[in-house]
Amino acid sequence: MKQILLIIILLSAILLNGQSYDFHYSTDKSYQEFEGGKTIYSEWNSNTGLSTFNEDIKITSYSNVYDVQQDYIGISHSGYLALLSYSENKATVVDAFLLTTKSGEGSAITFHQTEVEMKQYIVVQYKNAYLDGLPEGDGSYLNYQIWMNIETGATQIKIGECLVTPAAETAFDNLVFGYFETDASFQAVYETMFVTGDFVSPVVDRIETFAPISTFPANNSVIEFTEMSSGIETISLSTETLQSLLTVPSTELNIYDIKGSYLGNNLQLLLSSGLGYGQYLIRHKNKVYKAIF
Repeated sequence: MKQILLIIILLSAILLNGQSYDFHYSTDKSYQEFEGGKTIYSEWNSNTGLSTFNEDIKITSYSNVYDVQQDYIGISHSGYLALLSYSENKATVVDAFLLTTKSGEGSAITFHQTEVEMKQYIVVQYKNAYLDGLPEGDGSYLNYQIWMNIETGATQIKIGECLVTPAAETAFDNLVFGYFETDASFQAVYETMFVTGDFVSPVVDRIETFAPISTFPANNSVIEFTEMSSGIETISLSTETLQSLLTVPSTELNIYDIKGSYLGNNLQLLLSSGLGYGQYLIRHKNKVYKAIF
């Protein structure tokens, strides 16, 4: 077997190709509604499809594996933002609520670009998105925004004034907040970070895509996936670490080249087939190993 140097990078957040992100949930935050912007939907229902459009803007993904013109931006009334690049065969998807909604009085879903403290953001605003599938006259609605920093990919989901009746809380107890990275055909999932548990004491699941959370976030709260500012500790390890990784079930592994292209999850097969000289990333749960052949 080729000589290999393994460096383990200890994280409290996801790391890939130099970027790492942490999760925060805070309440009692002011919510500022945007006016104008690009209208994505003014009227919609459960049968309305994904709206896609091009925008003259470069957006860096969470893992920073590509920094290219997006081929399209996709926005759904159910609460997700998709960024896709065919040239890099990558897509980044941010989920917020992921509930079927419909338009009603004062409803609109809009797209904005803004600058805050010298940082550039794209923003999707959901205004008066009424929850669908509830008894007639229920009236539950959501007001929220998805913010993404176009330079780092760090994301905020800002919650405004929402009306959620007890019937809605009972009916919708599997909400989805988080993100995942996939290929352009949405077949191979590379990275995930989803909030789970409840919003009294939320935690992050970095293994299960679409891991649900059982309660609605508070009004005037913010869910953040932020770029870590603290340093990253690195420790040199022996090839014993590689041997231990070979005993891990392939379902728990994800293997990439240094640019972030997904290679598979069967480490034994990849080694036996002869990986070329270079650097590789091996992800096991919330740890990422940098392997240099």
